[in-house]
Amino acid sequence: MKNNKFKACKISVVILLSLFSLVIFAGCGDTAEDVISREDVETFLAEEEADSYRSDLSTATDDDNDGTLKSDNTPTAEDTENTVVAPTSDQAQALKEAVISGMSEENTDVLTELISRADTETEKIYKEGIIPGNTGSGLLDDALGIEFNKELLNIKGKIESHLLDDDLDEIIELHDLASDTRDMGYIEDLYHMLSDMDRYLLNFDTNAVKEDYFGRLHVWEDFGTVSIDTDYDDDDRMLAIQDALRDVARKEVTPAYEDRILDDYRELYEYNDAVIGYIYIDGTVIDAPVLQTLSDYEYYLHRDIDGNESEPGCIILDADSEIGIGTAADGYLEGYEPSSIQLIHGHNMRNGTMFGSLLKYENESYADSHAYIQYDSLYEHRTYEVICAFYSEIYPEESDEFKYYTYNRLESEKEYETWRKGIDEMALYERNVSSGYDDEFIVLSTCAYQTDNGRFAVMGVRIR
Repeated sequence: MKNNKFKACKISVVILLSLFSLVIFAGCGDTAEDVISREDVETFLAEEEADSYRSDLSTATDDDNDGTLKSDNTPTAEDTENTVVAPTSDQAQALKEAVISGMSEENTDVLTELISRADTETEKIYKEGIIPGNTGSGLLDDALGIEFNKELLNIKGKIESHLLDDDLDEIIELHDLASDTRDMGYIEDLYHMLSDMDRYLLNFDTNAVKEDYFGRLHVWEDFGTVSIDTDYDDDDRMLAIQDALRDVARKEVTPAYEDRILDDYRELYEYNDAVIGYIYIDGTVIDAPVLQTLSDYEYYLHRDIDGNESEPGCIILDADSEIGIGTAADGYLEGYEPSSIQLIHGHNMRNGTMFGSLLKYENESYADSHAYIQYDSLYEHRTYEVICAFYSEIYPEESDEFKYYTYNRLESEKEYETWRKGIDEMALYERNVSSGYDDEFIVLSTCAYQTDNGRFAVMGVRIR
């Protein structure tokens, strides 16, 4: 229905242009008054639009009794359902973290600078309407660099998440097509894709207006279809996007609880909102904030709290663990209750920092004298008591060996029994501490060198 007015107007313009052509080719003997001018065209179109509006108004009705007149040409919900909506800053940041997960800082910089430069140059070409260079594969070399596609292919191979594979492949194809055909349509598509990747993903522009967003990236299409609650099994691409969505969701709900953040941690959270808690063990060097990033969960494992690359890194909460928003006394926000297991990772530093002193727990006497782990969320103080310690390793995915590091939520007593049996069989000792299915547990995990990919972990139960 919405296209009726456009079609009628288009027909009128075609008729008018046809008349315009007849006048031009009728001969030079016509007077000035006989020639249809640009002003005549504009006047005609204005009158057509006014007539159309009056026609719409005369047939409009208030069928919904909401005080609003609607005609056959009034846009419906169906007409607007495909409107492109620009991503928010939080969405862009979360998806970017998912995209660059596992990439070095140097390679991340190469990717962002390459796309930014290509965006700038392609926009210039598109808006000026002139494709530089000679025909052939080198057509855009002057603008984008003589080895643009080669550079793009090279950096694509270093994006471990593979989230941009489809988009980078299409950019490379459009670059080649534009070079070979000199077709501005390909340049337009190329510009739109580069602009979206630059300004609405890798270098999110907070000053960009929504009209600058074209909705051309495949990765954003996936972002809009993935559900937080759906189990995508072994689809790494969808799982990575799902983690990004979880990151966004958490940032959206946390502000509502900011007034409940403990005074002890408010300044720390304001300094870096990736801080979700704090861990402290009396008589040890373990005394540090705990950070969590869902879309690239190892990000702070290799960076300090300022985001600078760092060998010690930070202590992090596993992406599949939930520390909880709220308190046990007042209740937790629905969907953000603490997970059954708080799985916390930290580096085994030779100088004893981070989790470098954790291996002292292999001796039960040390555990007896350092039995309590203070692990707070932003909202409440919590204490856990050590039950046991054990050695393990990271096994191949296809292995049937018990993998303690895959457990975060225990959905049934049967699953709890399986988890507990696996822990008990590895335990170096077991302290006399009461625990069961309904309890909350903590597992501190670090590297160990008794075997390749070795791990050492300490397990405890929440007592208050």
